Amino acid sequence: MSNDQSKSPKLDYEWATHTWPEMEKRLEKVDTAILPCGSIEQHGPHLPLDVDFWDAVHLSNRVAEACSEPRPLVLPGIPFGVAYHHQDFKGTISVTNDALAHFVYDIGISLSKNGIQKLIIINGHGDNSPTLKYAAQTIVRDAQIFVCVDTGETSDPDIYKIAETPIDVHAGEIETSMTLATRPQLVKLDLA
Repeated sequence: MSNDQSKSPKLDYEWATHTWPEMEKRLEKVDTAILPCGSIEQHGPHLPLDVDFWDAVHLSNRVAEACSEPRPLVLPGIPFGVAYHHQDFKGTISVTNDALAHFVYDIGISLSKNGIQKLIIINGHGDNSPTLKYAAQTIVRDAQIFVCVDTGETSDPDIYKIAETPIDVHAGEIETSMTLATRPQLVKLDLA
């Protein structure tokens, strides 16, 4: 283990960093989990391929940090999404709707067996939306826990008020601004 790893604090809301006895104890207090979902796909010549995945993970962590104790647990994110329409661009990795739905379903069922009663899926890639909503419905049906999918629609009106670009959809002002705010070293503005 490098010195940098040994000095970074373990965050109480990160599911994957706990040991199983720690998780057993944490799950006595926490009944909510957050699952970030994104995509690895082209975002123009100026942004990294993981914009949608990074945004979902980043938002999930910020949500958990903003909550009072006991904070919801943030799961490791799902980086791959339904992105077949970007496959003409190298670097894009797409999965089928069925694969994503089954994967999320299996995670939800497993979470319910761990005692999770509320699952919040934070989606960073709009084209995952129908698939994630379907998976959420089947988890609710079979595990009888609360599941919701947030794709950011509630914040869209506020974002569009401050964006200068009309109908800014993909790899434009909004996604570039978010990446500049969180990882400026990865933005190639001269190629935007």
